[in-house]
Amino acid sequence: MKTELRIVMYIFLVAGLTACQKPAAEKKAVVFHSVTGDTLSLALPITYDVIIRNPNPDDSWTTECLAGMDQEAMTNFIFSALYEKKLTAYDFYTGKSLSLRKIRKIEEAMGNDRSRLAKIQFTENWYLDTARMTLDKKVTSMMFGYEVYNDNGNVRGYKAAFRVNLNEK
Repeated sequence: MKTELRIVMYIFLVAGLTACQKPAAEKKAVVFHSVTGDTLSLALPITYDVIIRNPNPDDSWTTECLAGMDQEAMTNFIFSALYEKKLTAYDFYTGKSLSLRKIRKIEEAMGNDRSRLAKIQFTENWYLDTARMTLDKKVTSMMFGYEVYNDNGNVRGYKAAFRVNLNEK
């Protein structure tokens, strides 16, 4: 009886493992798409986060990486463009456009300290020019997040503030 049980268990194990595998024809291969003769699309789109303000002054590597970043100029430019209606802010959760009143409330939630706008999530399209051997990126949107602090005043994370789409108008 034990031998029969082992055989049945072995059959179920083999059947279970092979059932999870896709046939070779169904496996998806990575394919680069030609946009023009010498240009391949590599990512349509790709999304990733970038910290634009070092939350830890003892982290010399992040400080060095951000040495060329003018966070104040960027955040002031974004807010000016929003208030001048050159850009539209969108809610992270609903995707609906935000009123100027709501943008002001977001600034108030940051303690009217624009330097707390310290993280950006970029959405981009990447193109490889095979003739020039260059990678061109086109930013399509930027999601901004502001610092949230713990009881000790240290950054514990980031809260989504708003998203702006570029080349929208």
